Amino acid sequence: GRESPVLATVAAPSALRAPAAGRRVALLTDGHVAARHLARYREALPGAVEIVVPPGEASKSLRRAEAVYQALLAARLERRDLLVALGGGVVTDIGGFVAATWKRGMDCILVSTSLLGCVDAAVGGKSAVNIAGSKNQVGLFTTPRQVILDLAALSTLPGSARREGLIEAYKTGLALRPELAAFIETRRRPLLAGDLPDVAAVAIASAAAKGAVVTEDF
Repeated sequence: GRESPVLATVAAPSALRAPAAGRRVALLTDGHVAARHLARYREALPGAVEIVVPPGEASKSLRRAEAVYQALLAARLERRDLLVALGGGVVTDIGGFVAATWKRGMDCILVSTSLLGCVDAAVGGKSAVNIAGSKNQVGLFTTPRQVILDLAALSTLPGSARREGLIEAYKTGLALRPELAAFIETRRRPLLAGDLPDVAAVAIASAAAKGAVVTEDF
């Protein structure tokens, strides 16, 4: 099996400096994430080609993927270059899809800024887009060069987004790691209140559990 290394860090932008060295970078994100976090990444990735898509599930489409391809083409990015997908599940999904199909495959790093993305989408090992109202109908299994969980971004999540991610983490725990489910039950109140060490612990444990399953899929 193949597995992408998962790094959980409060210094996610700095972690991109080494893999980005010596090549051009496309930074794909959505409008909401760009407003909150893009400035942090610009400093670490000077000169990156910034591609901002509208937030929401509607961006997981062949039409939006083609717009990203056109941006890569206009910027003359090649197979040896790097695509960084910064955001939640929609951005990491379309980013993985585009990277795996651009020039028959370019390196991709997925940087997850949402708890749900940390728990599920960014380590899902597969990327897809929607067609004709049907979810994830066109896609492929793909192995990003790396998955980074941006723990600093988790501190900015609204309560509803935390709850959504915790529910997914709890389901992962029930299925794969009972100690994770027990931790969420025990620490439910601080987790819902956004206690960052607890939220980070859940994200890291969930990503590790999902990553092990992804390896078996390959």
